[in-house]
Amino acid sequence: METPLNASSTTAGALMSRGQFRVPQFQREYAWERDEVAEFFNDLAQSLNEDTYFLGLVIVTGEGTVKDIVDGQQRLLTLTLLAATLYHQTRKFERRALAERLQSTFLRSIDFESDAELPRLELSSAPDNATLQKILNHPAHELSDLDANEESVSGLLLSAYRLLTEWLEKDLASNPFKRLGIWADFLTNKLYFAVFAHPSPASAYRVFEVINTRGKELTTADLLKSYVLSQTSESQREQRYEEWQDISHSFREENPNVFVQFIRHAVTTERGHVLLGIFTTRWPVGAPVPEVQLPLPN
Repeated sequence: METPLNASSTTAGALMSRGQFRVPQFQREYAWERDEVAEFFNDLAQSLNEDTYFLGLVIVTGEGTVKDIVDGQQRLLTLTLLAATLYHQTRKFERRALAERLQSTFLRSIDFESDAELPRLELSSAPDNATLQKILNHPAHELSDLDANEESVSGLLLSAYRLLTEWLEKDLASNPFKRLGIWADFLTNKLYFAVFAHPSPASAYRVFEVINTRGKELTTADLLKSYVLSQTSESQREQRYEEWQDISHSFREENPNVFVQFIRHAVTTERGHVLLGIFTTRWPVGAPVPEVQLPLPN
């Protein structure tokens, strides 16, 4: 029998400080642009004097201190970028104790055996994760040499970080010392999530498919990727993820539907006619995944 969901309400500070988080390959990649980031920041800025602010649902899976984020990565990533911005501002204005608290809570954990600093949040894609970690280690003005395609994950992360830095600096301008304390207290102690700990990565897809609490709607390609990777064995998942990324990036400039059509034709060529239903957002849970080697387009 499957273990029931473990649901709880917790502050952002308590959630992030418990261990480490990673975005699994089957999750949708970071997709927030200026409008979503602005809504996120403005909602928080307008609620700083509230006793609590509910930021929505987060679903995680996995055992031990390292958890996979099944749902909520857009908010957790943007929150991490905001915490990094706040951290660098506290260092700028020499609030050292506050800076150390922010870093240990939101940005870095400690390996007690080796004394190594470990990131609180990591991405599956090595290049995008390298960009994220570089962003978190530097204030925005030191990243002038860091550039990326505006529509790529790295580009979106960099854009969001620069925007959050710009808006936070404007907010702090009237009284930096006091405002830094207000922001740090709010993010740590007054920002709340509803957290569901899910029993297994395979069954987590069923929740990921139907829950999208904020931000852009999932595309059919997102759901196909999510399903295929969640049903792939752990030993093969990294390779399958890299293959999917290589193919999907070839269609970056196209309408997402073109990528889905390509998958459909590849499956049809290999296996014959396939019902359209598996290419909709309601691909039946438990349906077999076609073993297809999808060729790259010329």
